[in-house]
Amino acid sequence: MALETLVAFAILAGIILIGFFGELLFRRFRIPSVLILLATGYILGPITGIVDVNLMVGLQYIFAPLALIILLFDGGIQLNIYRLVHESGRGILLGGLGLILSIGAIAVIWIMLGNDLLSGLLIGTIVAGTGSAIVIPIAKGMNISEKARQTLTIESSLTDVVSVVLVLSLTGALISGHVTIEGTAQSVVASFSIGAILGGVFGMAWINLSDKLRKLNFYYMLTLAIMLVLYITTEFMAGSGAIAALVFGVILGNMGEIGKMLRFKDVMQEPKMAQFQDEISFLVRTFFFVFLGIIVNITSMDVVILGVGITLVLLGTRQAAVWISTAGSDLAQYKKELGVLMPRGLATAIMATYPASILLENAGVIGYSQFGAIYRELAMFPQIAFVVIVASIVITTFGVMMTGGGKKEPEDEEVEELSEEVKEEAAKKRKLRDQVEEVRERKTEIQETVDEDEGT
Repeated sequence: MALETLVAFAILAGIILIGFFGELLFRRFRIPSVLILLATGYILGPITGIVDVNLMVGLQYIFAPLALIILLFDGGIQLNIYRLVHESGRGILLGGLGLILSIGAIAVIWIMLGNDLLSGLLIGTIVAGTGSAIVIPIAKGMNISEKARQTLTIESSLTDVVSVVLVLSLTGALISGHVTIEGTAQSVVASFSIGAILGGVFGMAWINLSDKLRKLNFYYMLTLAIMLVLYITTEFMAGSGAIAALVFGVILGNMGEIGKMLRFKDVMQEPKMAQFQDEISFLVRTFFFVFLGIIVNITSMDVVILGVGITLVLLGTRQAAVWISTAGSDLAQYKKELGVLMPRGLATAIMATYPASILLENAGVIGYSQFGAIYRELAMFPQIAFVVIVASIVITTFGVMMTGGGKKEPEDEEVEELSEEVKEEAAKKRKLRDQVEEVRERKTEIQETVDEDEGT
């Protein structure tokens, strides 16, 4: 076997192992593995040249959209509709304020530097959302209330999804030239409506077939293939494939409740679906952070200063959002802990590469002079995002240590373990009750049919 092939296999194995041990390090010391993965990519690419940077840049047309739809599908599966509707007030308020304040502040800074408003809104949206894959595990290990953890979970999950949706919208407006509110709104509504409708149709059909299909081998891989078919179909019909993947994920993630509400027969929640998606998300997350480290080549100190400056602005807007959203609530006692949990993650990494790649795909639509000016700004986004991700994670790590929220007391851990066991037992009992109820309903239907036959 050629030496190049062996080297490639060694790199792939090494990346997965680094990602795995990074996760272990994160669980033990609360140091996010993102820093290690970004450093690995930067060493493989710009520093040593082991991996061809130009080749990797060429692959972003495939890798970035794939990572995007996996991210949104995963976000949809993790989004609990019941919790979102009934228990999400403060989390939505915190997430919404954080996005608005962050996007506005970054856009103002971008314009002051002599850049375009729309690209300023884009970079502000890209870095505005906190990374749920980092926030949620850190929050679970902190000495804060369950309500505070729940608020952080809802906030980070929503900002991940909303920031991606906004970037898609703004990128579409930038490419199409519809910079007016009316033009942008029409374009966004049309594209998103098609995506939402198709995602809903595919999702409903899939949960209706789930009872038969889950008995087959490789059901979860088949689900992933259907999601890709959904994305292709939606994009072909001029809709948003990303929104379709999100809606598809929301429906599958809540299939038990939706199936019961629509009176689909034999539809139950599928816990293995979330487990399988965790494995896929781990692979995508690991390789994309390494990929970002490879393609980013920071040659100017100005970019580092700008990235750090943006991170400090985000820290300031975070404090303001936390202060406002927790006012008059028992969450106010955790202002310091909530205020330092501001890591940027996979959504920021993916969306930083998205606008430039879409612009290149549509280069013929935009005039040459305008294209050059816009591309120079968009090409900076991955470098800025790289610095912001690193700086925000460093601030979060040290902030958690300084606030004393980084480690639970042994009693708290025992209580939480007991609480998890109680929740699991309650879930089993609910599932058993649902199954008994379904059997009773089925028995009643059969009895009614028998009575009708005897009557005739």
